[in-house]
Amino acid sequence: VRVQGDAFNDRLSWLVGGFYSNEDIQQQQNFSLGDDFDPLVGALFGGLAGPAPLSLFAGGGTPANSSTNNFFTQDSDSWSVFTHNTFDITDQLSITGGLRYTDESKDGAFTQPASTNEVCSGLASNVFLGNPLGAPSIPAALPAPTLFALGCFAFTAPADLASPLGPTFASLGIPLPTTFAEEFNDDELIYTVKLGYEVTPDISTYASFTHGFKAGGFNLDSTAAIPVGGVSDPSFESETVDAYEIGVKSKFWDNRITLNIAGFFEDFSNFQVLEFTGTQFQTFNVPTAESLGLEIEATAQVTDNLFFNGGLTLLDTSYPDDCAGDLTAVNVLALCGNDLTNAPSAVGLLGATYSGDLGNAYNFFLNGQVRYESDRRTSTQAIVLPNGAAIAAAGSVQAAIDGATLNPLDIQESTFKINVRAGIGSEEQGWGLEAWATNLTDEVTRGVTFNTPIRGGRSAFVQEPRTYGVTVRKNF
Repeated sequence: VRVQGDAFNDRLSWLVGGFYSNEDIQQQQNFSLGDDFDPLVGALFGGLAGPAPLSLFAGGGTPANSSTNNFFTQDSDSWSVFTHNTFDITDQLSITGGLRYTDESKDGAFTQPASTNEVCSGLASNVFLGNPLGAPSIPAALPAPTLFALGCFAFTAPADLASPLGPTFASLGIPLPTTFAEEFNDDELIYTVKLGYEVTPDISTYASFTHGFKAGGFNLDSTAAIPVGGVSDPSFESETVDAYEIGVKSKFWDNRITLNIAGFFEDFSNFQVLEFTGTQFQTFNVPTAESLGLEIEATAQVTDNLFFNGGLTLLDTSYPDDCAGDLTAVNVLALCGNDLTNAPSAVGLLGATYSGDLGNAYNFFLNGQVRYESDRRTSTQAIVLPNGAAIAAAGSVQAAIDGATLNPLDIQESTFKINVRAGIGSEEQGWGLEAWATNLTDEVTRGVTFNTPIRGGRSAFVQEPRTYGVTVRKNF
């Protein structure tokens, strides 16, 4: 709901309003393992554990009988009241101020209505409960944690394993489901102020500050509440940002040329990082992140038929060296000192359009666009995250991080991509026919790279390939 108007002989433009939203999420995930899973595990161990090690060391049963039904819910309520106002102090100087109070409440839960995993229970009994099933002992040459992690594959494993099984698995770094029912509540006062000055009718400047807010919530995942350091918490915190910007907007040559320049700095607190681990999307917080940049946009109407447009963004984004604050999580500490993901230091755009008339009320246009992007990191983590054994060998988490290897296939080299479009039509008759192609040279670029669980190695989500088509428009 919004109410707006003008006052003081139109020198004040005011707006007040309110907002309410309710969202209910219900998500059911059914998982099962096939007949080929146990032979795959045997192959991963190079045959040293036999052709079907999970069934062997679990004392019977088979992963093919493992199935799980996981159920997630989240109920969210969000409301806010806000105002946004612009006052013309003089004919050239204006000030804009805005306030928004927002309140977020969320209830998140994970339950497991059904689970059958004979292998996971059998492996745990073999090692931790005195082997009541009489299965062969696991040879010392085999990495038992890896065997457990495969047999108790997170999405098919039983939730809330009783003590001492659950804590023991957690100490080995094996993600086992933990049910939860939690509440999240947060509120924030968001505000902005902007000062604008019109130097001439064709040149205006501005400076602004904004305090922004992005609500936290829950990772709706069966492994989101794994006890880490004795703490079981599936939630992530709200993110705030203090954003500063200065800029100038200008027009020249009877408005045939426009030039806009803006510089900005953003200081994030509890920055929300969305990471794809290869099996799940997980959001977690990094206490501090920064973004500094410059943007330039320009257009030029060279003739009545020829039009150019261009843009350049220079960007420096980073997690400061001390970004972790008091946090000790490996995935947070490993980010400190690195750039943000998919944040190239330079992006440039140059386009041209030629248009004209063909007679008899027909018109045409030809358009081409070239986009340049510098190198960028495509994975959330710059390094291969150390496990518990690597941390113990190095003596500390930071020492293990400092000695870790870089993630392979992580850097996407700089690229140029070309888009073209051509069309004819008639405004009077209300029709148009266009042929177009994006990524004309079919450049293959990675969007996100990530680990490939079980099989090992790395995988990538590839960005859009060359795409072409025809578009027909008709007004009726």
